[in-house]
Amino acid sequence: MNNIWNALINLILSVVRFIRFLKNLFLDTCLLIIFFTGIFFITRNYCFSPTFFSLNPSSILKMHICGALSESYYDNTTNYGFNISINTAPKNVNKNSIFFIKKLLKNAALDNQIKGLYLELEDLEGSSLASLEYLGKCLAEFKDTGKKIYIFGKNFTQEQYYLASFANQIFLQKDGIIIFSGFSHKKLYFGNLLKKLKINVHVFKDGKYKSSIDPMLEEQTPEDTKDQDVYVLDDLLDKYISVIAKNRNISKVEAYKIFKEINEKINTLGEDITQYIHDKNLVDFVASEEEAQKIIRDQFSKLTANKNYQYIDMYSYNNDIENIENKEDNVAVLAINGILTTNKNEKNAINIDETIKQIEFAKNDEKIKALVFFINSPGGDILVAEKIRLALVSFTKCKKPLIILMGGTATSGGYWIATAGDYIFAHATTITGSIGIFSILYTFEDLLKNLGIKYDGAETPTSEQKNPLEKLPEECKKKIQEMIEKNYQKFIEIVLKSRTKISKEKIQELAQGQVFTGTQAQQNGLVDKIGDINDAIKEASKRASIQNPQIMFLDNSRTETINLSYIINNVSDYIIKKIMKFLMQNYFPQNISIQSKNIQDYNKYIVH
Repeated sequence: MNNIWNALINLILSVVRFIRFLKNLFLDTCLLIIFFTGIFFITRNYCFSPTFFSLNPSSILKMHICGALSESYYDNTTNYGFNISINTAPKNVNKNSIFFIKKLLKNAALDNQIKGLYLELEDLEGSSLASLEYLGKCLAEFKDTGKKIYIFGKNFTQEQYYLASFANQIFLQKDGIIIFSGFSHKKLYFGNLLKKLKINVHVFKDGKYKSSIDPMLEEQTPEDTKDQDVYVLDDLLDKYISVIAKNRNISKVEAYKIFKEINEKINTLGEDITQYIHDKNLVDFVASEEEAQKIIRDQFSKLTANKNYQYIDMYSYNNDIENIENKEDNVAVLAINGILTTNKNEKNAINIDETIKQIEFAKNDEKIKALVFFINSPGGDILVAEKIRLALVSFTKCKKPLIILMGGTATSGGYWIATAGDYIFAHATTITGSIGIFSILYTFEDLLKNLGIKYDGAETPTSEQKNPLEKLPEECKKKIQEMIEKNYQKFIEIVLKSRTKISKEKIQELAQGQVFTGTQAQQNGLVDKIGDINDAIKEASKRASIQNPQIMFLDNSRTETINLSYIINNVSDYIIKKIMKFLMQNYFPQNISIQSKNIQDYNKYIVH
């Protein structure tokens, strides 16, 4: 009888413990959900809510750029580190967007409370010359309003000095230098290595200068490729030097000479190199940062008759002066930045599906009268390029103007897409062209043989599956080459249809995978005009008969969303682990219970 009562009491106690466990589990789960929900809303508000500042009557806008300039308005590219608080960035706007910075500078130029601009560029890196060219133009327009631009640098890289040259006064730290690296196009060549490893490289191409495949075939850069690269690089260098010479009021010949001498003497002059740079008028003052700040403060005090001014960070400055209320957007801008690929996990992949959706949106929205399509892409999958091109062709059938604007790069598949436009703009330093097609495959049958490995088995006679461990059949090679040649001819045809003023013979001459700067492409008729987004918008407005264009930037970025599936799986995993631990500790033999204290050992038995 006592055993029955003991068993009953134990059962009741077990039920009570189980109920208590469920209660605690429920409370723990609720607290977790509340905690993560709170974290989400707090971080969302912290990260994305713009911070507004009350400006003094005399304020200086501080422009600190860290990382590369982005040729996108929305945050669909890699973000680089910043030395500013993340909560100061406007929602969904890429912190280094040249379009956003342009708008910011225009607003500051019109704002009577902003008296000048202070540049901080020591963390700027990795930007295309086209992006620098556009931002330099924006700085020049700001300076044309009569407001001063100042910059202090410990040292200047080639990119940093390009923008610094637009300042009214440049301060260089004592014993600082300008690192002038010139322009180059160099690659690692693996031809010898692949031969030694007995890895067979199968190349299929149509286009003499399709140099992307050279590193897998050659030991060094072929001479004809090198000549073509020099043709492009010399033009980029000339444009860079021309801007520096103009901004610093020295002759182009003298500028070439100065930069050459800097490179020759940089390892021999020591601290004297800084004085040499000053004497050659590349900087205005050689001073410590403290001395530079004092000079700038004194100059601003004279300009404003007010010593009580403040620095305001560019991402904390939100005066949206140029916005006009109750105006409908009527010129849309859509940008693609990255590689054309169907691999959505590729870091720099363009969001193809969202891009096409936005093109359809621009086509069907009655408020949008014209589209500026911005291309910054080295190309990629030809099927992806054709998919976007066809979407743009469909857009033009609704009788709305389509203006193409090229960024730093619009080559191969990028140029393929550009052919859909009614009019094509490029920056002077855009790299474009590369009209050619190629494919590359690797097989490892000789490597396996060399290692004493044989790949063997059975297959049906109709099997057409090609394996990189086997020799590539001649029939397969023939089919791939035919496909390449067919696509190359299609490329020629769509360029011919787009560039109606160029003969087929001339296009054949300009094709073959050759690349050009924007200026060279215009001279050869591959683009219509040298310009930037302002010029593209003006052309779009003109063709759509719009007097006062209002701009809408379309967002085709990869948006970060809360992964509910991930959260649910993790919460369910937590619950399962809790239940397993309770059951094992209370209902399994003690020896098993002890062995199962590390519940993570049982994760492999849980199906996710």
